[in-house]
Amino acid sequence: FTTTDGDGAFTLQRVPPGDYLLQVQLASFETLRTPFAVTDADVDLGGTTLAVLVYGIEPLVVSVDHVPFQNRRDTLSFNAAAFETRPNASVEDLLRRLPGFEVGDDGTIEVQGETVEQVLVEGREFFGDDPTVATRGLPADAVERVEVFDQESDMAEFTGIPDGGEELTLNLLLTEDAQQGYFGSVQSALGASERVPTGLSQADQSVRYDEQLGINRFSPSTQLALIGSLNNVSRARFSIGGPGGGNTGGAAALRGGGGAGGGGGGFTQSGILGFNGSYQFSDDDWIRSSYFFSDVATERESDQLQQQLLGSSIASTISNSGASITDIRAHRLDLNAQREFSSGNRLRLRAGLNSSSNEASDVTERLTTGTDGSMLNSESSSTGSDASTLAANANLTWMKRLDDSGRALVVNLGANLREPEESSDLASTTVVAASRPGGGDDGAGDDLTRDILQQRSETGRVFTNSQRVALTQPLGGSQTLELFGLRRDVREDERREVFDVSGATPLPVPDLTSGLDQTYGYYRGGLRLARNTETLRLVLGMEGQRSDLQGTIDGRSESIENGYTHFLPSAELRLQIGESQNVSARYRTTTREPSMQELQPFADNTSPTNVYVGNPDLQPEYTHALQADWRYFDAFTFLNLFTYARLSHTSDDIVSSRTIDDRGFQTVQPLNAGESWTASTGVNFGRPVRPLGINLSIDYGLNWTERPEFVNGAENESRIMGNSLSFQVQNRDKTHFDLTGTARFGFNDVAYSLNDELDQSYMNSSYGVSGTVYLGDAWTAGGDWRYQLYDPDVFGAVENVSLLNLSLSRFLFDEKGSIELAAMDLLNESQVVNFSSSANAISETRTQALGRYLLLRFNYRLGNLGGRGRTGPGGRR
Repeated sequence: FTTTDGDGAFTLQRVPPGDYLLQVQLASFETLRTPFAVTDADVDLGGTTLAVLVYGIEPLVVSVDHVPFQNRRDTLSFNAAAFETRPNASVEDLLRRLPGFEVGDDGTIEVQGETVEQVLVEGREFFGDDPTVATRGLPADAVERVEVFDQESDMAEFTGIPDGGEELTLNLLLTEDAQQGYFGSVQSALGASERVPTGLSQADQSVRYDEQLGINRFSPSTQLALIGSLNNVSRARFSIGGPGGGNTGGAAALRGGGGAGGGGGGFTQSGILGFNGSYQFSDDDWIRSSYFFSDVATERESDQLQQQLLGSSIASTISNSGASITDIRAHRLDLNAQREFSSGNRLRLRAGLNSSSNEASDVTERLTTGTDGSMLNSESSSTGSDASTLAANANLTWMKRLDDSGRALVVNLGANLREPEESSDLASTTVVAASRPGGGDDGAGDDLTRDILQQRSETGRVFTNSQRVALTQPLGGSQTLELFGLRRDVREDERREVFDVSGATPLPVPDLTSGLDQTYGYYRGGLRLARNTETLRLVLGMEGQRSDLQGTIDGRSESIENGYTHFLPSAELRLQIGESQNVSARYRTTTREPSMQELQPFADNTSPTNVYVGNPDLQPEYTHALQADWRYFDAFTFLNLFTYARLSHTSDDIVSSRTIDDRGFQTVQPLNAGESWTASTGVNFGRPVRPLGINLSIDYGLNWTERPEFVNGAENESRIMGNSLSFQVQNRDKTHFDLTGTARFGFNDVAYSLNDELDQSYMNSSYGVSGTVYLGDAWTAGGDWRYQLYDPDVFGAVENVSLLNLSLSRFLFDEKGSIELAAMDLLNESQVVNFSSSANAISETRTQALGRYLLLRFNYRLGNLGGRGRTGPGGRR
């Protein structure tokens, strides 16, 4: 594609021989489409005349390929019409079809290896900072374009200079119909299942239900949305900023990098209610607010196998089996507003209030065996807890333009308060194997048994306040200088009391009772120089940071006092190369201070065989991070190539030091040890293969980590490398059916310097087919099948997972309603499987899911979007 000059002339270069359709568009004129052919010579199409568009007359609709992307310097924009979806699909279903996107079972979105932090609708916040509300709550046919960009912080937006606070953001631009009225849907489903959870309070656990409601009213000035959900089919539709959930509808984990999963598994019943509203008084005056309530109860049963490094010649196998029940209730209220008092004089407020409670209980059985299969120790434990958290935050940013040159003053004030409380009970029995032949610990060779019965109470408070002032001065030639200063103060206190209740009277346990007060103070100052043109953005920065830590430990005479000075350089480059490609690179330096848990020098014996003790002598980590991206798109062949690379180096890395005895008992303590490296790279390639009538997409990813840890004082350098390769094929002509096939392979290599006998290489793979067949104008049949294979070299013979879902639906009421019969997990094999590798262990965790169930679902579309969003077979609206 290209644009004309002022006289209407244009030139298209590098057009290979073939037949083409020229499409000419101009606002207020009808689109002109002219076929032409290119041979071996230049083609002069002569003059063209556009007819004035007469409103009220239905324009001619011609079936053509939609240009899928627009690749600008700061934004990658996807044309939703180029990625057709099934009837009644959500935005999340649309995102799964976009190249470079990876959508997890829990709703997490990754674009080119980077996690999406927020999703906007028409540039406005939609239910706060929970991305899944928009992606799962809005229909795909309401979206015209999907934009991907780095959303700058309020401070950076006002100064015009990036400050390192960017968040990867999706912006959903709606269709004209969706912006001019209300739309939504109401759904009711009823069915039955075979597996019956026992711990959740329900009258009849074999009955399945899934009720959903979504109503949206959008206009240029107003956004109103009401959503609700009530179900017991493990569909906690939204993450709600932490209370939990995600779509865990029985799907086996199929993500790359070796087969680690998502979702979490288990049996979930949930209720959700939310309201979002915003009003745009003018371009620079607005108010936006949302409220969310959720109640998510989950019963989970899981089994874990783990190979763990215990020393230079010692290893163990740990088997865990457990069951848990949690019930999380949460309220969340958000408020964002902006007021412009005069040109260049703006004030913006962002505030939030969160309240949550969590009742939980779990039972765990843990067995540790040596390499010869003999028992080292075993542990049986049960816990019950009741926790609550209250959190509030507010952020106020003010900008004032000082003179006509563009000099501006920007001030930011922030505050954050978090107060958690928890009370819990612990009952555990630990059995320690007797010594090897020759005698036991008690001289008789008998196993030793220890019982623990304790009550705990924990309270905490974290208050953060910050002040930042920046002065920006234009220097001419598209250059701007920023001078800034920052002060930040973090005050934390935490108290834990532990009582032994094995006797008639509760007795304090001094070794486990702890308390710590600490204050982190930060002072930071620096400058940034930015150059910003239509094709180039270059930012160079240098900051100096002074941080001071002061802490008091209850019951001890010593205190914690440390001070650190760091220099934090930064750089950013964004370059647009023509209309088809762009390059970006970013360099950042950051610090991470030790957490309260890492600093407290008290034991946590929640797992008696694996005790954690903090370290008050820890120092902050210091990290250099470099990332680069290159994007290319050919508007003639529709070929796209996206690449990225990430590299980070951390000094004074906070790692684990484990002290292990010959019975497998571990004491873990954090310490600063040397340096660690992480790196990742990826390539996404896609293009249509027109002779075969398919769209092909290939993804490759590499992740590499190298970091130390210590085992009984000896250093172990671990190296973890994961390669993932995936292929996806879709048919292009979706007139009669829509078919997608996928294959994914994860290659993993784990090496330990301390004990190379535990080095492992393994491969997991998955295969899937999903499709929809349009049986005339009213009937639709759909299904998807996924098969996950796991490498038996790690834990021996393993159980592979196959998931098959089928559905048959019919449209009613002029395609505004539909009735569907869905059979989920027909093979009754669904479970969530996670493979993970760490600096000292490889583990496999399997969590049971809901299993086979049937649902009869009725869905009715509300408002002006109409039926299924398709005009006849095969076409989107």
